[in-house]
Amino acid sequence: FIDCATEDNRGCDGGDTCAALVWMAENNVRIQTLKDYPTSGGVGECRHTEVIHGVNILSNFTCDNFVHKEVEMVRLLATHGPLVVAVDAKSWQHYLGGIIQYHCDNDLNHAAQIVGYDLTGDIPYYIVRNTWDTSFGIDGYLHIGIGHNLCGMAEEVSAFDVIVS
Repeated sequence: FIDCATEDNRGCDGGDTCAALVWMAENNVRIQTLKDYPTSGGVGECRHTEVIHGVNILSNFTCDNFVHKEVEMVRLLATHGPLVVAVDAKSWQHYLGGIIQYHCDNDLNHAAQIVGYDLTGDIPYYIVRNTWDTSFGIDGYLHIGIGHNLCGMAEEVSAFDVIVS
């Protein structure tokens, strides 16, 4: 929805997940599948069409900053489910596995989804689903350490409820 939610959005520089959610809720836009709305690799003309079946985002979404409050962020993930986050993904280009613990800035330029976490090992980490494809990282996922706002993970965090129709 980089193409359509243009107000207050940063386009291909990570977009603005909060602005996109506001636009989707205000315009009653259903989330379309990749098959119905393939990515173009850049900002293009809005090709949104009315979708009869799909997923609507309810207007009760949250978009918060959890810097220095990642314990609360993990709690939200545990009680609410997957979170949409704006991140700095420049250092992800060569990720092959392991837990990112260092050298990941917070110049937000990408969006991803935190789908889980692991607090049992020596290094607690988020399980992050990326949008690049399954050849990236660990079958499309990566692990990022919890607690230090690595990659800007805690700066723009969204949680929302949906209606599937």
